[in-house]
Amino acid sequence: MYYRVTRYNFDSSKYDALMAQTDGVKGELRAISGSAFVHVCRTGNDEGMVIAQYDSQASADAAQQQSLAILGGMARLLTSAHRQQMGKVIWGLTIKPPQQYLTRKPLSQRFGRRTY
Repeated sequence: MYYRVTRYNFDSSKYDALMAQTDGVKGELRAISGSAFVHVCRTGNDEGMVIAQYDSQASADAAQQQSLAILGGMARLLTSAHRQQMGKVIWGLTIKPPQQYLTRKPLSQRFGRRTY
């Protein structure tokens, strides 16, 4: 497994627009070959990160241009250039997932949208 972590800053007054844009690119994200999941986390009032898992480094490398194009569509909402790090999994622990991960409801219904 291989991961890409992308950190970014955004205009906190445009948080809802950012989430709407993110919801709007689900199909593009699902179409990325070799990707297993994508999680978006809010790490501060105006900070976030995207964690993406791929089956291999080759898949992550091949998806780079698609990922950049998707982020480019969000540029009007971002206040800094994104910063990416990638790496191969060197250790892991699988724990039974919480019940909310086992449902088929949209993320917004499972976790809600929070204002920080």
